[in-house]
Amino acid sequence: MKNTLHVIGLAIYCLVPALASPAVPAQDETTSCFVTIVQPGGWHLPAYSTMSSEGISSGDVVPAGIHFKKYRVREKFFLPRYYVRDKHLVLLSLRFYTDELTRWDVDGVPFAYTAVVKGADVGIVGSISWVDRDGSGRFEEFQWNPPTSNVPGWALDKLKKHAAAAGPPGPK
Repeated sequence: MKNTLHVIGLAIYCLVPALASPAVPAQDETTSCFVTIVQPGGWHLPAYSTMSSEGISSGDVVPAGIHFKKYRVREKFFLPRYYVRDKHLVLLSLRFYTDELTRWDVDGVPFAYTAVVKGADVGIVGSISWVDRDGSGRFEEFQWNPPTSNVPGWALDKLKKHAAAAGPPGPK
């Protein structure tokens, strides 16, 4: 069900730009949206409150053994929407909201936060992520409609080391 919602959100996001406010033009041959936006100092994450659920990935979408925690989000927040139109870079900061923010981690060290967001003032729906690509603890990379499995190399290495230390499955 959650994967279905992700796919629906992705499809809606890809189809909706033509319906968005005039500030966000429809996609055409003169418009190119940035999917990944890097901010070297890291992006500010939305304020979140109580944890609503947690678990460990079974390997369906992201590698097995990755932990996730879902948090409720208290208020609307701003997200970047950058695009090029007629050789001009347009930088927008639009208000969005979400019900939940998911934190992804390996051994308690977060590598990404994800959410399905809805525009508060514009007709945009989409999946987003903030990723710590280099393991610095700063989430420098923001993505619209990220790949399903978006685990940075350092987190995969940490997961492999953890699995090797645990030894092979089976009776001890």
